[in-house]
This record gives sequence, C-alpha cells and structure tokens, in this order.
Amino acid sequence: MNIRLAALAAGLCLANLLMPAQSFAQPLTHAYLRTADKAYAQNDWTLAEENYRKAIFHDTTTYATDSSRLQQYLPRELYNLGNALYLQQRYQEALKAYQNAFQNGSDKLQTQALFNLGNTFYALGKYEEAAEAFKEVLRRQPGYPDAAYNLAQSLRKLKEQQQKQEQEQQDEQQDKEQQEQQDEQQQDEEQQEQEKKDQQQQQQEQENQNQQQQQQGQEQQEQNRQKQQEQQQEQEGQEGQQGQQQQNQQQAGQAQEGQARAGKKLTREEALQLLRIMQEEEMKVQKGKRKFKGTHNKSDKDW
Repeated sequence: MNIRLAALAAGLCLANLLMPAQSFAQPLTHAYLRTADKAYAQNDWTLAEENYRKAIFHDTTTYATDSSRLQQYLPRELYNLGNALYLQQRYQEALKAYQNAFQNGSDKLQTQALFNLGNTFYALGKYEEAAEAFKEVLRRQPGYPDAAYNLAQSLRKLKEQQQKQEQEQQDEQQDKEQQEQQDEQQQDEEQQEQEKKDQQQQQQEQENQNQQQQQQGQEQQEQNRQKQQEQQQEQEGQEGQQGQQQQNQQQAGQAQEGQARAGKKLTREEALQLLRIMQEEEMKVQKGKRKFKGTHNKSDKDW
C-alpha cells in the first residue's frame, strides 16, 4: 500500500511515505497490525495509531525476554506508528517513533526511517537537521527516490531561514541603536532643561541678592542720614545752649553793670531771683529744642 504525504511547504513535493513494514508476529499482534494497516489505507490515522500501539505493547510484553524476536518485530511497528503520527501532524511524537525505529532496525529500515526523519524535521522548520538526514540517506543509498530533491529544498529553506534571522538581527540592532539615540537625545534634552532651570534659579538668586544689597544700602543711607540729622541737631542744641548761656551771662553782666552804675548792690533775694529767671529761660530754650527735635524726626519718618 502506497501512502502519499501531504506537501510540507509550498513548492515542495515530498516523496511518498514507504509502505508500512509488514511484521509476521503472534496472531493477536497480527490482528492489531491488520486492523492498523486497513485504517491506515483508509486515512484513519487515529485508528491506525491505536492499533500500532497495541501491537507494540503486546510484543514488548510477549517478547520481553526474547530480545532477538523483539528486535525483529518492534522496529517495523515503531516505523508504522511514526507514519500514522506524522500524517496527524504530530511531528514531535513521530520524530521519537522514527528515532526508535532507526536505533533498532535493519539497515534498510534505518534508511527508510532516516528519510522520514528528514521529512519530519522539515515539517518542524528544522531545515539544517532535515538536510543532514537527507545527506545521510544519500550516503547510504545514493539513488534513494526524492532524497536529493528534498535535500535541495531543505538547503534552500535553510538559507532563507538564515537570511531571515540575519535580517531580524540587523533590524533588532538597528532598533537598538535607534533606541539608544533616542535615549541619548532625551538625556541631552533633559540635561539642557535642567541647566536652563539652574541658570534661571541662579539669576533669580542673583536678583534677590542684588535687591537685598540695594535694600541694605538704602537702609544704611537712611541710618547715616538720620545719624547726621541727630548730630546736626545735637550740634545746634549745643550751639543754642552756648548762645543762651552767653546771653544769660550778658544779661547778668548788664544787670550788674546797671546796678553798679546806679551805685546799688544786689540783695540776696534779688540775686536768687535773677538766677531763677536765668534758669527758667534756660529750661524754655531746652524745651523748645526737644520739641523741635521730635517734630523733625516724625517728618523724616513720614517721608
């Protein structure tokens, strides 16, 4: 019975799966295999898988102690199981079945298993492993049907895959460089913004400092002006006091001179009265100065 594989990829015509290997085993095993082969021919891959597994289980338990008979039947059943799994697109399980068949099969069966391993690797997108499998098939049997074609297709897909990976790596590197440039540009912008803020802050601090210095200067000038006014007022007061004293002395002298001219002497009461008058005049002068000083300060403050 010839079972044709579906194409694994567009433009790839794979060789047929080989006819399931017949095994001449115990009647029960033979019944399982007959049912499996019939289901296989009817494209009922699930039923075929079920009965191939039953045959494998029966043989492994029946010939557990007879390794020669087990090796005779088991690899073919594993190979057939791999075919049923492959046609269900259960490629990982099929891969394991073909590998087990290859390890325990005859040279002919190993070549068949290698060819289907190549097909399975191809279906999984493992084109390098597929190419190696087809190369091994051709080393074992140079004229093996479709092995050279499948090898060429595997190498072509491998090249496309590598080119795609290289392009993806280039795109990834380009994206990385662009991201780094964007990050660097963003950092530069943030740094410039921070420098601008720092400069504005420094300018504001300088302005505040200048205003403070200006205010201090104005306050110092005001203090100096007030001090000068106070000194001037004090000097004026002293000059006024001295003038009043001189005036009092002059008046006293004049009074004495007048009395002397009149040929009179001041009595004690008259001298005391004259002194009291002079003191009262002095107090009036001082009071007037204090009043003048207070009025002048208030005017400066309002100004």
